[in-house]
Amino acid sequence: MVSQAPQRSQTLDTAAPVLAHGGNMGAVYDATVRAPTFRSGTLSIELPPHVRPFDWKDFSSIRPQAQQDVDHSELRVAPVLSTLPSDTSTLLPNSLAQPGSSVVTDRSDPADADEQEDTGAASQPIDFTPKLFRCAQRIQMRKDSHDKPRRLLTLRPSGFLSVTMRGSLDLVEQASLRYTPLRTSAGDGARQLVEDACVLHGTHKRTVVIGRAGNNRQLSLVRIEDGRVRDIGSFERRSQADKKCGISAVCALMQPGAFATGGYDHLVNLWTLPNEGDSPPVPSAVLAIKHSSAVHSILPVRDTSHKLLTGGADCTLAIYDLSSERTVNTLKLSNPIYHVHAVESPFCALLELGHREFQFEVRDCRLVPETPALRFGYSNAKVHGRYTRGSVYTQVFACGGNEDGCIRLWDLRKSSEILETVTCFSGKKVIQVEFDGTRMAVCSEDHQIAFLTPPV
Repeated sequence: MVSQAPQRSQTLDTAAPVLAHGGNMGAVYDATVRAPTFRSGTLSIELPPHVRPFDWKDFSSIRPQAQQDVDHSELRVAPVLSTLPSDTSTLLPNSLAQPGSSVVTDRSDPADADEQEDTGAASQPIDFTPKLFRCAQRIQMRKDSHDKPRRLLTLRPSGFLSVTMRGSLDLVEQASLRYTPLRTSAGDGARQLVEDACVLHGTHKRTVVIGRAGNNRQLSLVRIEDGRVRDIGSFERRSQADKKCGISAVCALMQPGAFATGGYDHLVNLWTLPNEGDSPPVPSAVLAIKHSSAVHSILPVRDTSHKLLTGGADCTLAIYDLSSERTVNTLKLSNPIYHVHAVESPFCALLELGHREFQFEVRDCRLVPETPALRFGYSNAKVHGRYTRGSVYTQVFACGGNEDGCIRLWDLRKSSEILETVTCFSGKKVIQVEFDGTRMAVCSEDHQIAFLTPPV
Protein backbone atom coordinates (compact mmCIF):
# COMPACT_ATOMS: atom_id res chain seq x y z
CA MET A 1 0.00 0.00 0.00
CA VAL A 2 1.55 3.33 -1.10
CA SER A 3 0.62 6.71 0.39
CA GLN A 4 1.68 10.31 -0.34
CA ALA A 5 5.12 11.27 0.92
CA PRO A 6 5.07 13.28 4.18
CA GLN A 7 6.96 16.51 4.57
CA ARG A 8 9.56 14.94 6.85
CA SER A 9 10.78 11.37 6.93
CA GLN A 10 9.83 9.51 10.04
CA THR A 11 12.74 8.13 12.07
CA LEU A 12 12.48 5.46 14.71
CA ASP A 13 14.39 5.44 17.99
CA THR A 14 17.95 6.47 17.36
CA ALA A 15 19.54 4.53 20.17
CA ALA A 16 19.23 0.93 21.10
CA PRO A 17 17.93 0.37 24.64
CA VAL A 18 20.26 -0.92 27.27
CA LEU A 19 19.15 -4.19 28.84
CA ALA A 20 18.72 -4.44 32.60
CA HIS A 21 21.75 -6.73 32.95
CA GLY A 22 24.05 -4.44 30.94
CA GLY A 23 23.70 -5.81 27.41
CA ASN A 24 23.28 -3.49 24.43
CA MET A 25 21.03 -4.72 21.62
CA GLY A 26 22.66 -2.35 19.16
CA ALA A 27 25.35 -4.95 18.49
CA VAL A 28 22.76 -7.25 17.04
CA TYR A 29 20.22 -4.94 15.40
CA ASP A 30 20.62 -1.54 13.78
CA ALA A 31 18.52 0.77 15.93
CA THR A 32 18.32 3.55 13.32
CA VAL A 33 15.78 2.42 10.74
CA ARG A 34 14.37 4.82 8.19
CA ALA A 35 11.18 4.17 6.27
CA PRO A 36 11.92 3.82 2.53
CA THR A 37 10.89 7.01 0.69
CA PHE A 38 10.24 7.20 -3.03
CA ARG A 39 9.08 9.98 -5.36
CA SER A 40 5.59 8.56 -5.35
CA GLY A 41 5.38 8.31 -1.59
CA THR A 42 6.54 6.34 1.44
CA LEU A 43 6.32 2.56 1.62
CA SER A 44 4.12 1.56 4.56
CA ILE A 45 3.59 -2.07 5.61
CA GLU A 46 0.64 -2.98 7.80
CA LEU A 47 0.79 -6.14 9.89
CA PRO A 48 -2.21 -8.44 10.23
CA PRO A 49 -4.26 -7.94 13.41
CA HIS A 50 -3.04 -11.19 15.00
CA VAL A 51 0.66 -10.31 14.62
CA ARG A 52 2.23 -8.27 17.40
CA PRO A 53 4.72 -5.67 16.05
CA PHE A 54 8.37 -5.79 17.07
CA ASP A 55 9.03 -3.69 20.17
CA TRP A 56 12.37 -3.04 21.84
CA LYS A 57 10.56 -2.76 25.18
CA ASP A 58 10.16 -6.53 25.15
CA PHE A 59 13.91 -6.85 25.46
CA SER A 60 14.50 -3.90 27.80
CA SER A 61 12.22 -5.54 30.34
CA ILE A 62 14.47 -8.59 30.63
CA ARG A 63 15.93 -8.78 34.09
CA PRO A 64 19.37 -9.98 35.17
CA GLN A 65 20.13 -13.68 35.10
CA ALA A 66 20.31 -14.09 38.86
CA GLN A 67 16.99 -12.36 39.43
CA GLN A 68 15.28 -14.62 36.90
CA ASP A 69 16.58 -17.70 38.64
CA VAL A 70 15.29 -16.52 41.99
CA ASP A 71 11.81 -15.44 40.96
CA HIS A 72 11.01 -17.97 38.21
CA SER A 73 13.23 -20.97 38.71
CA GLU A 74 10.67 -23.28 37.19
CA LEU A 75 10.45 -21.41 33.89
CA ARG A 76 13.80 -20.94 32.20
CA VAL A 77 14.58 -20.17 28.59
CA ALA A 78 17.14 -22.21 26.65
CA PRO A 79 18.65 -21.75 23.18
CA VAL A 80 16.20 -22.79 20.50
CA LEU A 81 17.71 -25.54 18.32
CA SER A 82 14.77 -26.89 16.39
CA THR A 83 13.82 -23.56 14.78
CA LEU A 84 17.22 -22.93 13.22
CA PRO A 85 18.09 -23.90 9.63
CA SER A 86 19.95 -27.17 9.19
CA ASP A 87 23.15 -25.40 8.12
CA THR A 88 23.30 -23.12 11.15
CA SER A 89 26.45 -23.71 13.15
CA THR A 90 25.93 -21.15 15.93
CA LEU A 91 23.18 -20.89 18.50
CA LEU A 92 21.25 -17.82 19.58
CA PRO A 93 22.44 -16.43 22.91
CA ASN A 94 20.05 -16.72 25.82
CA SER A 95 19.52 -12.96 25.97
CA LEU A 96 18.02 -12.96 22.46
CA ALA A 97 15.30 -15.51 23.12
CA GLN A 98 11.99 -13.74 22.78
CA PRO A 99 9.55 -13.70 25.69
CA GLY A 100 6.90 -16.36 25.50
CA SER A 101 9.13 -19.02 23.93
CA SER A 102 7.69 -22.52 24.19
CA VAL A 103 11.10 -24.17 24.62
CA VAL A 104 11.69 -24.72 28.32
CA THR A 105 14.62 -26.40 30.01
CA ASP A 106 16.94 -26.05 32.99
CA ARG A 107 19.46 -23.24 32.87
CA SER A 108 22.91 -24.28 33.95
CA ASP A 109 25.63 -22.19 35.50
CA PRO A 110 27.11 -19.56 33.15
CA ALA A 111 30.58 -20.92 33.77
CA ASP A 112 29.48 -24.35 32.58
CA ALA A 113 27.99 -22.76 29.47
CA ASP A 114 31.30 -21.09 28.70
CA GLU A 115 33.08 -24.44 28.99
CA GLN A 116 30.63 -26.03 26.55
CA GLU A 117 31.10 -23.18 24.10
CA ASP A 118 34.87 -23.58 24.28
CA THR A 119 34.72 -27.29 23.52
CA GLY A 120 32.33 -26.71 20.61
CA ALA A 121 29.92 -29.42 21.80
CA ALA A 122 26.92 -27.09 21.79
CA SER A 123 27.66 -25.64 18.35
CA GLN A 124 26.36 -28.69 16.44
CA PRO A 125 22.60 -28.95 15.79
CA ILE A 126 20.98 -32.02 17.31
CA ASP A 127 18.95 -34.34 15.08
CA PHE A 128 15.96 -35.64 16.99
CA THR A 129 14.48 -37.49 13.98
CA PRO A 130 13.94 -41.18 14.88
CA LYS A 131 15.61 -43.66 12.57
CA LEU A 132 13.58 -46.75 11.73
CA PHE A 133 16.23 -48.60 9.74
CA ARG A 134 19.94 -48.44 9.11
CA CYS A 135 21.94 -50.08 6.34
CA ALA A 136 23.93 -52.71 8.24
CA GLN A 137 25.56 -54.91 5.58
CA ARG A 138 26.08 -55.05 1.82
CA ILE A 139 27.18 -57.85 -0.46
CA GLN A 140 27.95 -57.85 -4.18
CA MET A 141 26.38 -60.74 -6.05
CA ARG A 142 27.82 -62.11 -9.27
CA LYS A 143 27.48 -59.69 -12.14
CA ASP A 144 26.59 -60.49 -15.73
CA SER A 145 26.22 -57.85 -18.41
CA HIS A 146 23.44 -59.91 -20.03
CA ASP A 147 21.55 -60.69 -16.82
CA LYS A 148 19.44 -58.71 -14.37
CA PRO A 149 18.00 -59.47 -10.92
CA ARG A 150 14.31 -60.32 -11.17
CA ARG A 151 12.95 -61.41 -7.77
CA LEU A 152 14.13 -61.42 -4.16
CA LEU A 153 12.33 -64.06 -2.09
CA THR A 154 12.36 -64.90 1.62
CA LEU A 155 13.60 -68.46 2.10
CA ARG A 156 13.28 -69.36 5.76
CA PRO A 157 15.29 -70.10 7.79
CA SER A 158 18.36 -69.62 5.59
CA GLY A 159 17.87 -66.10 4.34
CA PHE A 160 16.90 -64.78 0.93
CA LEU A 161 16.83 -66.27 -2.55
CA SER A 162 17.79 -64.12 -5.55
CA VAL A 163 16.33 -65.11 -8.94
CA THR A 164 17.71 -63.45 -12.08
CA MET A 165 16.25 -62.87 -15.52
CA ARG A 166 18.33 -65.70 -17.03
CA GLY A 167 17.38 -68.19 -14.33
CA SER A 168 20.37 -67.99 -11.97
CA LEU A 169 19.63 -68.79 -8.32
CA ASP A 170 21.69 -67.46 -5.41
CA LEU A 171 21.12 -68.13 -1.71
CA VAL A 172 22.04 -65.13 0.47
CA GLU A 173 22.59 -65.65 4.20
CA GLN A 174 22.73 -62.60 6.42
CA ALA A 175 24.16 -64.35 9.47
CA SER A 176 27.46 -65.20 7.76
CA LEU A 177 27.09 -62.48 5.08
CA ARG A 178 27.79 -64.76 2.16
CA TYR A 179 25.95 -65.99 -0.89
CA THR A 180 25.93 -69.47 -2.39
CA PRO A 181 25.54 -69.80 -6.18
CA LEU A 182 22.93 -72.52 -6.54
CA ARG A 183 22.52 -72.42 -10.30
CA THR A 184 24.07 -70.53 -13.19
CA SER A 185 22.05 -69.63 -16.26
CA ALA A 186 23.08 -71.75 -19.22
CA GLY A 187 21.60 -73.66 -22.14
CA ASP A 188 18.07 -73.40 -23.43
CA GLY A 189 16.73 -72.36 -20.04
CA ALA A 190 18.65 -69.07 -20.25
CA ARG A 191 16.78 -68.17 -23.43
CA GLN A 192 13.44 -68.45 -21.66
CA LEU A 193 13.49 -65.22 -19.65
CA VAL A 194 12.19 -65.36 -16.07
CA GLU A 195 9.25 -63.06 -15.43
CA ASP A 196 8.28 -63.96 -11.86
CA ALA A 197 8.91 -66.46 -9.05
CA CYS A 198 7.44 -67.47 -5.69
CA VAL A 199 8.03 -69.90 -2.80
CA LEU A 200 5.25 -72.35 -1.91
CA HIS A 201 3.69 -72.61 1.54
CA GLY A 202 2.89 -75.61 3.73
CA THR A 203 4.62 -78.96 3.21
CA HIS A 204 6.34 -77.65 0.05
CA LYS A 205 8.15 -74.86 1.87
CA ARG A 206 11.39 -74.84 -0.06
CA THR A 207 9.81 -75.40 -3.47
CA VAL A 208 10.28 -72.48 -5.86
CA VAL A 209 7.93 -71.83 -8.79
CA ILE A 210 9.47 -69.97 -11.73
CA GLY A 211 7.39 -68.45 -14.53
CA ARG A 212 9.03 -67.83 -17.90
CA ALA A 213 8.17 -66.02 -21.09
CA GLY A 214 8.22 -68.10 -24.22
CA ASN A 215 6.28 -70.56 -26.31
CA ASN A 216 7.12 -73.76 -24.46
CA ARG A 217 7.97 -74.97 -20.95
CA GLN A 218 6.97 -71.71 -19.34
CA LEU A 219 6.67 -73.21 -15.84
CA SER A 220 9.62 -74.60 -13.85
CA LEU A 221 9.70 -76.06 -10.34
CA VAL A 222 12.84 -76.58 -8.26
CA ARG A 223 13.39 -77.68 -4.68
CA ILE A 224 16.23 -76.29 -2.54
CA GLU A 225 17.67 -78.82 -0.10
CA ASP A 226 20.94 -78.56 1.87
CA GLY A 227 22.25 -75.72 -0.25
CA ARG A 228 21.56 -77.49 -3.55
CA VAL A 229 18.95 -77.18 -6.26
CA ARG A 230 16.98 -80.22 -7.35
CA ASP A 231 14.79 -79.97 -10.43
CA ILE A 232 11.19 -81.13 -10.25
CA GLY A 233 10.60 -80.38 -13.89
CA SER A 234 9.48 -77.90 -16.54
CA PHE A 235 5.90 -77.94 -17.73
CA GLU A 236 3.71 -76.52 -20.45
CA ARG A 237 0.89 -74.10 -19.85
CA ARG A 238 -2.06 -74.09 -22.16
CA SER A 239 -2.57 -70.73 -23.85
CA GLN A 240 -4.68 -69.19 -26.55
CA ALA A 241 -3.41 -69.77 -30.05
CA ASP A 242 -3.82 -66.17 -31.21
CA LYS A 243 -2.24 -64.61 -28.11
CA LYS A 244 1.32 -64.14 -26.94
CA CYS A 245 2.51 -67.10 -24.88
CA GLY A 246 4.36 -67.08 -21.61
CA ILE A 247 3.76 -66.62 -17.89
CA SER A 248 3.90 -63.04 -16.63
CA ALA A 249 3.00 -63.56 -12.93
CA VAL A 250 3.04 -66.36 -10.35
CA CYS A 251 1.80 -66.38 -6.76
CA ALA A 252 1.66 -68.95 -3.94
CA LEU A 253 -1.82 -69.53 -2.54
CA MET A 254 -2.76 -70.06 1.11
CA GLN A 255 -3.44 -73.76 0.57
CA PRO A 256 -0.32 -76.01 0.80
CA GLY A 257 1.18 -76.83 -2.57
CA ALA A 258 -1.16 -74.52 -4.51
CA PHE A 259 -0.23 -71.58 -6.70
CA ALA A 260 -1.68 -69.40 -9.45
CA THR A 261 -0.24 -68.18 -12.73
CA GLY A 262 -1.19 -65.31 -15.02
CA GLY A 263 -0.05 -64.96 -18.60
CA TYR A 264 0.54 -62.64 -21.46
CA ASP A 265 -2.52 -64.22 -23.04
CA HIS A 266 -4.69 -62.58 -20.30
CA LEU A 267 -5.53 -65.96 -18.68
CA VAL A 268 -5.26 -67.03 -15.03
CA ASN A 269 -4.80 -70.67 -13.95
CA LEU A 270 -4.65 -72.50 -10.63
CA TRP A 271 -2.16 -75.33 -10.00
CA THR A 272 -1.88 -77.98 -7.31
CA LEU A 273 1.34 -79.83 -6.52
CA PRO A 274 0.74 -83.37 -5.21
CA ASN A 275 2.47 -84.52 -2.04
CA GLU A 276 3.83 -87.72 -3.56
CA GLY A 277 7.46 -87.31 -4.62
CA ASP A 278 8.15 -85.09 -7.61
CA SER A 279 4.82 -85.49 -9.36
CA PRO A 280 3.99 -82.75 -11.88
CA PRO A 281 1.54 -80.02 -10.85
CA VAL A 282 -2.09 -80.43 -11.85
CA PRO A 283 -3.59 -77.35 -13.59
CA SER A 284 -7.17 -76.26 -13.23
CA ALA A 285 -9.46 -74.90 -15.89
CA VAL A 286 -9.02 -71.29 -16.89
CA LEU A 287 -10.61 -68.99 -14.30
CA ALA A 288 -13.47 -66.70 -15.34
CA ILE A 289 -11.37 -63.54 -15.00
CA LYS A 290 -11.48 -61.11 -17.90
CA HIS A 291 -8.38 -59.08 -18.68
CA SER A 292 -7.68 -57.37 -21.97
CA SER A 293 -3.90 -57.32 -21.51
CA ALA A 294 -1.09 -59.11 -19.67
CA VAL A 295 -1.62 -60.06 -16.01
CA HIS A 296 1.09 -58.41 -13.92
CA SER A 297 0.28 -59.45 -10.37
CA ILE A 298 -1.80 -61.97 -8.40
CA LEU A 299 -2.63 -61.83 -4.69
CA PRO A 300 -4.63 -64.31 -2.57
CA VAL A 301 -6.75 -62.78 0.23
CA ARG A 302 -9.28 -64.07 2.72
CA ASP A 303 -11.94 -61.73 4.06
CA THR A 304 -15.36 -63.40 4.12
CA SER A 305 -14.10 -66.10 1.75
CA HIS A 306 -11.01 -67.03 -0.25
CA LYS A 307 -10.49 -64.60 -3.10
CA LEU A 308 -7.93 -63.85 -5.77
CA LEU A 309 -6.96 -60.30 -6.78
CA THR A 310 -5.45 -59.89 -10.24
CA GLY A 311 -4.07 -56.68 -11.70
CA GLY A 312 -2.70 -56.08 -15.17
CA ALA A 313 -1.59 -53.73 -17.89
CA ASP A 314 -5.22 -53.02 -18.76
CA CYS A 315 -5.53 -50.86 -15.58
CA THR A 316 -8.05 -53.32 -14.11
CA LEU A 317 -8.14 -54.94 -10.68
CA ALA A 318 -10.37 -58.04 -10.68
CA ILE A 319 -11.67 -59.67 -7.47
CA TYR A 320 -12.39 -63.36 -8.06
CA ASP A 321 -14.19 -65.52 -5.47
CA LEU A 322 -12.67 -69.02 -5.42
CA SER A 323 -15.64 -70.71 -3.75
CA SER A 324 -18.34 -69.37 -6.10
CA GLU A 325 -15.94 -69.36 -9.09
CA ARG A 326 -16.94 -65.95 -10.36
CA THR A 327 -15.65 -62.39 -10.51
CA VAL A 328 -17.46 -60.49 -7.77
CA ASN A 329 -16.00 -57.05 -8.39
CA THR A 330 -13.88 -55.14 -10.90
CA LEU A 331 -12.07 -51.86 -10.26
CA LYS A 332 -11.07 -49.74 -13.24
CA LEU A 333 -8.06 -47.49 -12.67
CA SER A 334 -6.30 -44.87 -14.77
CA ASN A 335 -2.82 -46.43 -14.76
CA PRO A 336 -1.36 -49.90 -15.30
CA ILE A 337 -1.10 -52.06 -12.18
CA TYR A 338 2.38 -53.45 -11.55
CA HIS A 339 2.00 -55.17 -8.17
CA VAL A 340 -0.70 -55.92 -5.59
CA HIS A 341 0.23 -56.19 -1.88
CA ALA A 342 -1.72 -57.39 1.13
CA VAL A 343 -2.19 -54.99 4.06
CA GLU A 344 -3.42 -55.52 7.61
CA SER A 345 -7.06 -55.16 6.60
CA PRO A 346 -8.17 -58.19 4.54
CA PHE A 347 -10.66 -56.00 2.69
CA CYS A 348 -8.00 -53.68 1.27
CA ALA A 349 -4.98 -54.00 -1.00
CA LEU A 350 -2.03 -51.76 -1.84
CA LEU A 351 -1.34 -51.26 -5.53
CA GLU A 352 1.84 -50.15 -7.29
CA LEU A 353 0.94 -48.19 -10.40
CA GLY A 354 2.55 -46.69 -13.48
CA HIS A 355 2.49 -43.07 -12.33
CA ARG A 356 5.26 -40.50 -11.87
CA GLU A 357 3.88 -38.78 -8.75
CA PHE A 358 1.29 -41.05 -7.13
CA GLN A 359 2.81 -44.48 -7.56
CA PHE A 360 0.80 -46.18 -4.80
CA GLU A 361 -2.86 -46.56 -3.93
CA VAL A 362 -4.80 -48.44 -1.26
CA ARG A 363 -8.16 -49.69 -2.50
CA ASP A 364 -11.14 -51.10 -0.61
CA CYS A 365 -12.15 -54.21 -2.55
CA ARG A 366 -15.68 -54.31 -1.12
CA LEU A 367 -16.71 -51.21 -3.07
CA VAL A 368 -16.12 -49.65 -6.44
CA PRO A 369 -15.16 -46.13 -5.32
CA GLU A 370 -14.23 -43.36 -7.71
CA THR A 371 -11.26 -42.41 -5.51
CA PRO A 372 -8.89 -44.70 -3.58
CA ALA A 373 -8.81 -44.92 0.19
CA LEU A 374 -5.17 -43.73 0.10
CA ARG A 375 -3.08 -42.27 -2.69
CA PHE A 376 0.54 -41.32 -2.15
CA GLY A 377 4.00 -41.33 -3.70
CA TYR A 378 6.80 -38.95 -4.63
CA SER A 379 7.89 -36.98 -7.68
CA ASN A 380 9.96 -39.09 -10.08
CA ALA A 381 11.14 -38.49 -13.63
CA LYS A 382 10.09 -41.97 -14.77
CA VAL A 383 7.54 -44.58 -13.82
CA HIS A 384 8.89 -47.47 -11.76
CA GLY A 385 8.15 -50.26 -14.22
CA ARG A 386 6.81 -53.72 -13.41
CA TYR A 387 10.17 -55.12 -12.30
CA THR A 388 10.52 -52.62 -9.44
CA ARG A 389 8.77 -54.04 -6.41
CA GLY A 390 8.13 -52.80 -2.87
CA SER A 391 7.09 -54.61 0.30
CA VAL A 392 4.68 -54.14 3.22
CA TYR A 393 5.25 -54.98 6.90
CA THR A 394 2.35 -54.20 9.28
CA GLN A 395 1.69 -50.46 8.66
CA VAL A 396 4.99 -49.66 6.89
CA PHE A 397 5.47 -49.75 3.12
CA ALA A 398 8.95 -49.52 1.56
CA CYS A 399 9.91 -49.14 -2.08
CA GLY A 400 12.82 -48.01 -4.27
CA GLY A 401 12.59 -47.01 -7.92
CA ASN A 402 14.61 -43.79 -8.02
CA GLU A 403 18.11 -43.37 -9.45
CA ASP A 404 19.38 -41.91 -6.16
CA GLY A 405 19.84 -45.39 -4.64
CA CYS A 406 17.41 -44.76 -1.77
CA ILE A 407 14.36 -46.54 -0.45
CA ARG A 408 11.44 -44.57 0.90
CA LEU A 409 9.20 -45.67 3.73
CA TRP A 410 5.64 -44.60 4.37
CA ASP A 411 3.38 -45.13 7.38
CA LEU A 412 0.05 -46.16 5.87
CA ARG A 413 -1.74 -44.44 8.75
CA LYS A 414 -0.21 -41.12 7.63
CA SER A 415 0.80 -41.52 4.01
CA SER A 416 0.76 -37.81 3.16
CA GLU A 417 4.48 -37.54 3.94
CA ILE A 418 7.49 -39.83 3.65
CA LEU A 419 8.29 -41.50 6.95
CA GLU A 420 11.97 -42.04 6.25
CA THR A 421 14.46 -42.13 3.38
CA VAL A 422 17.38 -44.57 3.67
CA THR A 423 20.35 -44.46 1.30
CA CYS A 424 21.37 -48.00 0.35
CA PHE A 425 23.46 -47.67 -2.82
CA SER A 426 25.27 -44.79 -4.42
CA GLY A 427 23.65 -43.89 -7.73
CA LYS A 428 22.14 -47.35 -8.30
CA LYS A 429 18.40 -47.82 -8.44
CA VAL A 430 16.76 -50.12 -5.89
CA ILE A 431 14.48 -52.51 -7.75
CA GLN A 432 13.48 -55.06 -5.08
CA VAL A 433 12.53 -54.70 -1.42
CA GLU A 434 11.65 -57.69 0.77
CA PHE A 435 10.63 -57.66 4.44
CA ASP A 436 11.35 -60.63 6.69
CA GLY A 437 9.93 -59.57 10.02
CA THR A 438 11.68 -56.43 11.20
CA ARG A 439 14.70 -56.87 8.93
CA MET A 440 14.70 -55.88 5.29
CA ALA A 441 16.69 -56.88 2.21
CA VAL A 442 16.98 -54.60 -0.81
CA CYS A 443 18.48 -55.36 -4.21
CA SER A 444 19.96 -52.86 -6.68
CA GLU A 445 19.89 -52.96 -10.45
CA ASP A 446 23.57 -54.03 -10.54
CA HIS A 447 22.84 -57.00 -8.24
CA GLN A 448 24.02 -55.70 -4.89
CA ILE A 449 22.06 -56.73 -1.82
CA ALA A 450 21.91 -54.65 1.36
CA PHE A 451 20.44 -55.71 4.69
CA LEU A 452 18.63 -53.11 6.75
CA THR A 453 17.87 -53.57 10.43
CA PRO A 454 16.25 -51.36 13.07
CA PRO A 455 18.78 -49.43 15.17
CA VAL A 456 19.61 -50.96 18.53
